[in-house]
Amino acid sequence: MFAIDGSVLNLPQLPTIISHFGGQPKCRGGKIVYPMARLFALLDVGTGLIWQSSLEPYALGEQVAAAEHLSALPANALTLYDRGYPSFFLMALHRQHGQAFCMRMPRKFSSQIDALFASQSAARSITLTANPASAALCLEHGVDASPLQLRLARVELATEVEVLASSLTDKSAIQNRTLERSIISAGRSRSASNT
Repeated sequence: MFAIDGSVLNLPQLPTIISHFGGQPKCRGGKIVYPMARLFALLDVGTGLIWQSSLEPYALGEQVAAAEHLSALPANALTLYDRGYPSFFLMALHRQHGQAFCMRMPRKFSSQIDALFASQSAARSITLTANPASAALCLEHGVDASPLQLRLARVELATEVEVLASSLTDKSAIQNRTLERSIISAGRSRSASNT
């Protein structure tokens, strides 16, 4: 089991660093005064070892960075993602590479996912279709944009409800509450240790 996550780093204010990594402008349209970079890591959840990492320009999106790490995954890996990563493109890219994923879904990602947040159902299967922007991105990168078959699982925690989306469509695999809770708690414990 693997996880991909990232963080933002503050960098020295040197022209070459600002030129390469970019950062935050002081105000809209202003010049960059807060040089920053994005650090991404592919982590083996079982051992805590980093398999691959990259330091990228601040403007690079999380989904693009995650896509760049897919080739480092071993065969039959299950990759976990937090709420900032879900995108049709990334899910379709996993399918193209034959690699499984489980993503913690944000609200408002799709009406099907919002319906599960609001329901009392434990799980359901859905077919996710690319919107025009996602289909165009897939086409641009040579990724099949045909509809995705996903299994959703709703997990009630003490203070919130989470919805997980997985390419593992076998009901017994994704409905296993131990797996669901370990996925969520692994992500939280890693995040808590990094703050």
